Amino acid sequence: MALTLDPKSPTSATGGPSLFAQSVAAIDAEYQRLDYALGWRFMMSPSRTLTPGARTLVLTQNPGGKWEPSDHPRASQERGSAYRLESWPIEGPNSSRQVAGGAKLQLQVQAMFRWLGEDIDKTPTGYFVPFRSPSWDALPKQDEALDFARHLWKPILDALRPKLILCIGIDQAFSGASEMTGAVAGKSLPIGWGNYSARTATSQSTMIVGLPHLSRFGIFGRDESVGALAAIKSALADFREPQ
Repeated sequence: MALTLDPKSPTSATGGPSLFAQSVAAIDAEYQRLDYALGWRFMMSPSRTLTPGARTLVLTQNPGGKWEPSDHPRASQERGSAYRLESWPIEGPNSSRQVAGGAKLQLQVQAMFRWLGEDIDKTPTGYFVPFRSPSWDALPKQDEALDFARHLWKPILDALRPKLILCIGIDQAFSGASEMTGAVAGKSLPIGWGNYSARTATSQSTMIVGLPHLSRFGIFGRDESVGALAAIKSALADFREPQ
């Protein structure tokens, strides 16, 4: 696969295409090459968040759904976080909409950012694999999509160098981020939901945390998960500010 992004070009001020612009062009070209038909989505935050110095990066596996909402921008949500601002359809393309930011997953992500103490509108948030499918198993050409995703995100991680990569879902995003940063598998941390746990991986400079997907496991605001979330946050603090 021919994809070369320049991690030294995070902004257009460098005189060439920004890393964001390079990424968007590459995604669109690969989407067409792979002959996908359900649309793609890259950043759920403004493009300006994709710059060096970001302390935290949030990744999810890939956009889900059987159709592409016409009012959801593909490249980025320039008004702020899509998890806070957008109105998502309840069922199909012609169904009524949730209030802005009111879908279950949106509310969980908003609560997650409050828990982290990060600004949801200023934190880079994106899809590891940007191509939409009804489910991961329903995505055609998965191997090619994953190979593209690794080539897409590696220069971005090299440019941003986030201290924390938080993955919503313990899936391809968590595995890919671990591989790209050279992180070593760490602890399994209970979430207060049966036998389900969060997972961690660490490299010398980055901690990766994978949470069970919040669309199914609404752990934020759940009494049974308060203690578990406190333990996870303590592990984050220990890594960010070692004694």
